[in-house]
Amino acid sequence: MNIFFCDDQRQFIKQYKQLAENYLKDNFKNIKSNVFEVESGNELLILARESETVGGIYFLDIDLGPDQINGIQLAVEIRNLDPYAEIAFISTHDEMMKETIKQKVNTLNFIYKEDGEEVVTREIKETIHAAIMHNESKMENYTPKVFTVKFNGILRQIPEDAIYYFEKLNNSARNKLILHTKNELIEFRGTMKEVQAELPDFIQCHQSFLINKNNVKQIDYRRKKIIFSNDITCDFAVRKLGELRRLFG
Repeated sequence: MNIFFCDDQRQFIKQYKQLAENYLKDNFKNIKSNVFEVESGNELLILARESETVGGIYFLDIDLGPDQINGIQLAVEIRNLDPYAEIAFISTHDEMMKETIKQKVNTLNFIYKEDGEEVVTREIKETIHAAIMHNESKMENYTPKVFTVKFNGILRQIPEDAIYYFEKLNNSARNKLILHTKNELIEFRGTMKEVQAELPDFIQCHQSFLINKNNVKQIDYRRKKIIFSNDITCDFAVRKLGELRRLFG
């Protein structure tokens, strides 16, 4: 169980982290947990990506300082990384609640700092408890899908939700592909037809690209680019424009 607190005011996140650790120790001794404190959204995304968190609990401030991604944008990015995330906001900006609904962030709680330390403490504890209950229910039936790839004589199982897309090396006569994941590139021998037979939900948006639609962050129709997290991109063919619009709008 990974819990993240993100706030640009260090005194708050140190307090929140200690509170969460004590609450988990007293009430959920059977759960192995890590509690992280970060001051910027980019730092949080790096942590979540490197830890490959599934079903993490995220407490986000909305205003993370000038020239920083705000908490609502951060929550959208977290959803791309961790579809099972439980997200709550701790903020002074109660007027932003409507924006979280508009962005379909699907938050677990909205905690107001102005309500005072006692109320905030109680709300954090209740949110952690609710998130753990939700996660237990969801993860009971969670079996991660994997793609098995062989390279350098080694078999690897790559979680499907970590895959961005497959790329065909057009200049190769030996049917070589590159697997683009959130953390690495893997070159292996195979064909698009073989991969698509194993991953039928993936979309061939171009002769050279097979994409994981669940990891698409944005589509730039003008530049004919599909954009994933970290601004990683691949092209799509003009003939696929209608299909992409039907899928993503």
